[in-house]
Amino acid sequence: MDMEELESICMDMIAYAGEGQSLIYEAASLFYKKDTYGCIKKIKEAEINLNRAHEIQFIKLMGPQAEGKEVPFHLLLIHAMDLLANASGQCDMLKHLCSGEMNSAK
Repeated sequence: MDMEELESICMDMIAYAGEGQSLIYEAASLFYKKDTYGCIKKIKEAEINLNRAHEIQFIKLMGPQAEGKEVPFHLLLIHAMDLLANASGQCDMLKHLCSGEMNSAK
């Protein structure tokens, strides 16, 4: 894998993770407006994007590395993985809050 290919992979991860994070922020706004169902819908949209970013990470980066192929170091890779990890954590936390809200509404 050369640097140009790595940069392309990283930009794809960043695009999906960034979109996922934006949807999580929209979901959080809906949660604070007490629109639990709207919040959950946005979370599901976010999860689609975050799952795509994770697939890229595992299929295009970790898979080849596990096969012994070299994945070069690049700060863009650190950024992509950091953004994905943070967005995934935010998504998990918001899902937890929404599920608690739905349980208390029953």
